Amino acid sequence: MPRHQPGNSLNAARELYLEATNDPSARPLVVASWQRSIEYEVKSGSLDAPYLDNPNLDSPLARAALPILNRLHERLADDPVSTIITDRNGVVLSRKVSHEGLTTHLNRVRLAPGHAFAERYVGTNGIGTALASGRPVVIAGRQHYVEELREFHCAAVPILHPTRSTLLGAFNLTTIRQDSDGMLMAFARSVAARSRPRSRRSPRGASARSSTTTWRRAPRRARDPCWHSTVMS
Repeated sequence: MPRHQPGNSLNAARELYLEATNDPSARPLVVASWQRSIEYEVKSGSLDAPYLDNPNLDSPLARAALPILNRLHERLADDPVSTIITDRNGVVLSRKVSHEGLTTHLNRVRLAPGHAFAERYVGTNGIGTALASGRPVVIAGRQHYVEELREFHCAAVPILHPTRSTLLGAFNLTTIRQDSDGMLMAFARSVAARSRPRSRRSPRGASARSSTTTWRRAPRRARDPCWHSTVMS
């Protein structure tokens, strides 16, 4: 857990956030994440995404998500968007990206399999904040706590066990393009629903039907196989 500092740390986090971002909206979810980042003593001027020795990259979650990520990767070919699955501790299990420029940016900040992006290590970010809050989040640009991450726009959604509702991990979409936050979130919600391992007690096909329902509820542009060329152009 974060180590609490004396005084009103939430007000301190809000003041620091406003100073760094000049964002008058100051969403409570983001400010609360900045508060946790301060209490974890994350350094905003340097990035520390540790590599986990012998990470289990072949977990049930990773196996369940792989076919979906492969299909999504084909649709997003050559677009500057990465698809990422993490475990519940924020350790990256799988990353798909075909855009050379974005690959370079992601490697530079070590957003790659085996590295941990929990808030306790890198502060406010899509993956860590979705896991810490248990809610879908968009973290855009200067809303990131660590300066090196502020060129990215990320939408992340927690992945829950289909029957126990326990936290399994997160699905994250990351881009360096602006003005894509809403569509990233719609797409991330759909893919996260499809990525859950199927429950043995669920009727055969129930998970697929649920995922299809979620997909159909997404905005039409998010369902369109050509949505990315519209959003990212």
